[in-house]
Amino acid sequence: RKDVATAAGVLLVTFFVALAISARLQRVISGPVLELAETARAVSDKKDYAVRAQKHADDEVGTLIDSFNEMLAQIQQRDSELQEARLVAERANQAKSNFISFMNHELRTPLTSIIGFSEMLLAEVEKTEGRKEWVDDLRRIYDSGKSLLELINDILDISKIDAGKMEVHVETFGIPALVRDL
Repeated sequence: RKDVATAAGVLLVTFFVALAISARLQRVISGPVLELAETARAVSDKKDYAVRAQKHADDEVGTLIDSFNEMLAQIQQRDSELQEARLVAERANQAKSNFISFMNHELRTPLTSIIGFSEMLLAEVEKTEGRKEWVDDLRRIYDSGKSLLELINDILDISKIDAGKMEVHVETFGIPALVRDL
């Protein structure tokens, strides 16, 4: 009986010593790891890369926290660079849109005049007996002007698509007729 009581006492003391050691290890290892996990979750939820984990000691867990904080610093720097690049791209896109709009007006106005005058001259020359040799040249001027106007319209359409202002209409068509036209 005395041996059983002694064994039970030793077992009980060992249990409490193990409990005290595990509680200490919980605070030293698990606590900082859990704080690191909570910081990672907060960064992930809020997308705030300026948050940093608190380092409690210069042990292995402290090294892990330093590495985590360094990773956050790199992500924060890249995120900042990406935001700046996005702003630069948006400004360049706006400048491109302004240029296309300006050039559209500046090219379309004289081109419309060239097309109109060449059409009038062509009609007049076709009526006149002595100027038949000019018909081909005037037709080339007229056709070239129309082709340039179509190119300008295509560029403007691309700009509208790029800006998300192009409307799409669903239409049916015959494939054989399309192939024939092409």
